[in-house]
Amino acid sequence: MNSKEEWNQYWNSASAPQSDALFTDANGKAIKDFVVFWEDCFSSSDKDSHILDVACGSGALFKSVSHLPFSNIAGLDCSEHALALFTEAFPHSRTILNSSNQLHGDVIGTFDTLVSQFGIEYLGKETLAKLPSQLKKDAEFVALCHYQDGHIHSRYTAEKNALVLLFELKAVEKARQLAADLFVNPDSALPSISAYFTTLEANKQHWNAGALHFIQGAYQLLGNYKQYNKSDIVNWIEGMDKQLQLAYQRVSAICDVALSKQDVDDIIAISNQDRQSWTAKPFYMASSKLPVAWELRFKKV
Repeated sequence: MNSKEEWNQYWNSASAPQSDALFTDANGKAIKDFVVFWEDCFSSSDKDSHILDVACGSGALFKSVSHLPFSNIAGLDCSEHALALFTEAFPHSRTILNSSNQLHGDVIGTFDTLVSQFGIEYLGKETLAKLPSQLKKDAEFVALCHYQDGHIHSRYTAEKNALVLLFELKAVEKARQLAADLFVNPDSALPSISAYFTTLEANKQHWNAGALHFIQGAYQLLGNYKQYNKSDIVNWIEGMDKQLQLAYQRVSAICDVALSKQDVDDIIAISNQDRQSWTAKPFYMASSKLPVAWELRFKKV
């Protein structure tokens, strides 16, 4: 998802309420590792500090530390729908619509702290590299960015691969056709359904997440079609088709922007700032063996 239109579609979809799932545990609470990280980040900040979350989405970062007494928080994003959700969560906050991949110095230079949680990397390496020069004196930039081959990236790569295979097999289109055939001539459709299930079963080691959910639903609905109305089956397939397309856009975007060690080195080099002013290191969660993110920091002196 590289365009404003695609992000607006995402934040205006049924997936938006679950958008914080990456940052919450099974009980819907903010993951402790993130909470501790941001609590530490803000521990030396004055409660009146002006803090901007870049590529804020619906506000997952500030939600994780909503117990802290900040009075001047702001969110910047390319999506009006994301900013509406941000305002809903933080009614007294400021929101900034940013329609390009560039950050404007006259905006950035007004904040004491700039933060981002799996967001700013979508704007590209050049924008990240330029950011230090846009900070005002004594301001600080802190971000957690997607880590190539890390815990999250590996998970979404597997999910993307499963979706690609599902699309290559034309599993959704075939399910749609089989659903129609079953209610016209079930005797001739049943052998085709058997072959369809055989193909899905032959690739079962690849299925996960959204692809697995679709396949499980297809088994249930097509295998027990007499228990359902044709319209219910077709409508479910149509709804899943839209969800799978959106899921593919999202996981592809995450895979595309995850930063490698070379990417981070490039950002620091292009910034033309003293390397000692940068902090760039892997961030781990207690439950993960692989890095979850790059921790990037820059302090303007």
